[in-house]
Amino acid sequence: GEARHPLTQALAAHPAFAGITPPSWFAAVRGALAQRDPEPAADRAALLQGYAQLYAPLAAIEAGLFAGVDADAIARVASVSRALQETASLADSLRAGRLPLPLDLLARHRLARGDLARASAQQTAALSEWLQAIAGELSGVRSARLGTLRAAMAAANRARARQAARADDPLAALNSGFGRLPFMAVWAAWRAGRRSPS
Repeated sequence: GEARHPLTQALAAHPAFAGITPPSWFAAVRGALAQRDPEPAADRAALLQGYAQLYAPLAAIEAGLFAGVDADAIARVASVSRALQETASLADSLRAGRLPLPLDLLARHRLARGDLARASAQQTAALSEWLQAIAGELSGVRSARLGTLRAAMAAANRARARQAARADDPLAALNSGFGRLPFMAVWAAWRAGRRSPS
């Protein structure tokens, strides 16, 4: 009945913490459980909605604790960023039974689930299209109310996805991109920091 972890102790001391109701926490737990054995998604919207089952409740809690952030924008960035991370760890995702690309994209490129793990011209084309779509999703998010770290994450992941989509080997380029922070992410963080209340 009381906070024991240092993080929850710090949150419990926050003035807005009492306003976060138990149903908000239960929604986050249900969203986390939904990530365990996800069904393949028919299209991009369904895939991102699957991730949003976890990130939308968490974003609502975050927005309840910190003024000036937009729960919808936070949830969208988190969901799309998760899609990018699942794509970057493609082999691990497939081994764990998760399909990180939507079925309609695989059908367009005449790929079966098993084909996705093997390098081929079709795999490259599908990954390029998917990474362009991810970059487009991140471009559509208004960064003004994301907060400093989320704005930096969105900018970094948008740059990584765009660069990898243009590469001859999108998967290798994407994984290489996670090893460095693009300048535009630093710029986005600086701008978001200037806009945030002190």
